[in-house]
Amino acid sequence: MSVDAAARDVCCEQFVEADDGDEPAGTAPEGNTQYLHHLPHLHKVSAASIDVNTTIQAVLSVAGDGSISITPLDALAQLGDSNFKAATGWSGYSQGRWVDSRSFATTGVLGGLQVWDTRRGPTPVSSSPTQWGHTGCAQLDRQLGPARQLLCLDVHPSRPNLAATGASGGTIALWDLRFQSAPLALTGDSAAAGDVWELKFGPCEPLMSSSVAALPPLLYCTSDGTICQTGAAGHSSQANGWGSGGTGALSSEVLVTESCSINSFDVEPSVGQDIIAATDYECILLFHRHVEL
Repeated sequence: MSVDAAARDVCCEQFVEADDGDEPAGTAPEGNTQYLHHLPHLHKVSAASIDVNTTIQAVLSVAGDGSISITPLDALAQLGDSNFKAATGWSGYSQGRWVDSRSFATTGVLGGLQVWDTRRGPTPVSSSPTQWGHTGCAQLDRQLGPARQLLCLDVHPSRPNLAATGASGGTIALWDLRFQSAPLALTGDSAAAGDVWELKFGPCEPLMSSSVAALPPLLYCTSDGTICQTGAAGHSSQANGWGSGGTGALSSEVLVTESCSINSFDVEPSVGQDIIAATDYECILLFHRHVEL
């Protein structure tokens, strides 16, 4: 592992699953319930993504067969019909995230973003133009074709028109969900060229005093064992691999390098100093970084 020791402290511990003997699933040793209800079978194939809206207390789930389900949490035990969109069988969704209490965004298995309104039925209210490419990096998408896929999605918690996606080959894209301008797209370099398994908007955002500062920071992890962050890189439309369809640009910085894939992570929500990640070696990576407030 290579880390800037002056600014960051990292430790890695082997994760060992506890043996609970014959305790039934979902029950703590003392008999306390660990979940409220079993989720019903919402899809005929494996669900690709789930997201919980804490405002309306509903679960959004999407699947690769094109089905979308929205299930109120208080209805989970009733096993009622929560189907929002039926399966199409030929093209589905890889990710789904709530935008607000009435709308959500999806990424297609074949690429592109769609925005939906629960009040307007199972048809997207808007979609990203095909000329922007299926991962937001049109030039590479044209060169490499459908092998490039969108793998993860996040929607900004306080700026609902802003979304970010991670894709094959270290590609990151920032999208305006109003689709008024082309996305900002970062292509992976030699330090972080693996598939982007997860990304999140950083909880500590700079003051939006300029167009560059208005671009929020992102954290993401890759299959080649990196955790990276993005930041403002000046007013140029080209900086460290970023191409701009709008204003400003971003640069990326590698925070952690591991010898195996980093598959998932989460961030301490107040200022983002602490990061916990899971690796292919079944390790938990605990990472503390300095954050300028």
